[in-house]
Amino acid sequence: MNEIVLRDLGISEGILQHLRVYEPSSPLGFRVQPAQHWRSSPIAQRSIVPLWECGTVLTYFDQSSATYRRCSLEDPKTDWFSYRSFQAALAQLFIELYEDELPDEEMLAIAKKVGFRYAERLIAESAGLNREAYHAWASAFPRACEA
Repeated sequence: MNEIVLRDLGISEGILQHLRVYEPSSPLGFRVQPAQHWRSSPIAQRSIVPLWECGTVLTYFDQSSATYRRCSLEDPKTDWFSYRSFQAALAQLFIELYEDELPDEEMLAIAKKVGFRYAERLIAESAGLNREAYHAWASAFPRACEA
C-alpha cells in the first residue's frame, strides 16, 4: 500500500489506519479489507490504485479516467460504479453499512473517523423509505455526494 499515493487521492487517515492495522472484527472489517488479491487478476495490468477489497470485489481508483470504481476481480471489465470523488465511493460504502444494519451511532462514529461528510444526511434521508423508494434513493445518493 503506497500511502503517499492514497493520501494524494484524498483517502482519509481513518481508512489508511484501518488498512494498516486491519482488524477483521471491526465494523469496517468485512467491507474494507486490505487490497491483496487484485494482483492475481487481469486488472493488475491496468493503471489503477487499489483501495480495498471485500472478498473478490475491488474498490479502486482508475488513473486513466480519474474515477473511483468497483468491480469483481473475476470480471474486471465490468465496473459496478464509477464516481468522480472519494466521498461518493464512501457513500456507497456507507449505504452497504446501513444495509448491514450497523447502528446509526456507530455509523456516525465511523463516518467521523474516515471523513465521510454525508452520514447524517444518509441516515435522515433513508429512514422510513419503502422498498421501491429506498432502491431509487440508494442508486442516486452517491452521485449527490460527488460535489
